[in-house]
Amino acid sequence: MTTVQSFGHREGGRSYQRRLAAYAVILDEKLQVACVVDKLRLFLPGGGLEAGEGPLGAVHREVAEECARSLEVISPLDSAIQFFHAASGEAYELHAHFFLARFGGPLAGPAQHELRWLPASPQPPAFFHECHRWAVEQAVSRNGPEVA
Repeated sequence: MTTVQSFGHREGGRSYQRRLAAYAVILDEKLQVACVVDKLRLFLPGGGLEAGEGPLGAVHREVAEECARSLEVISPLDSAIQFFHAASGEAYELHAHFFLARFGGPLAGPAQHELRWLPASPQPPAFFHECHRWAVEQAVSRNGPEVA
């Protein structure tokens, strides 16, 4: 991961909570991207790192929880910082690690979120975080449909 792209901006006088996270960009042979739905918002599969956990471990755990699927990481993508505000008003500085990946087999137990396959090209879906859209564009431009 060589480049760190930044999205949104830090507002002066606000305190931002730093959050470390990892997400998977999963493309199929039709150049659709795997998206999870949470509170009617779209995200890439993934989420926050737990104490003592690295980005790779987090993305595997989060995909297992959210999608009830194992994960095969193909390669790391660039990282990003996303400044955003939660509905409750809290301000966050999200440090997101992205991985190009594919789903492995199903796991026991239910998925926590609905999984949707949406077109990644010519324009990625309208994710809640702008950095997720950028990560999908990065994966498509680097790898195209042969990643499935």
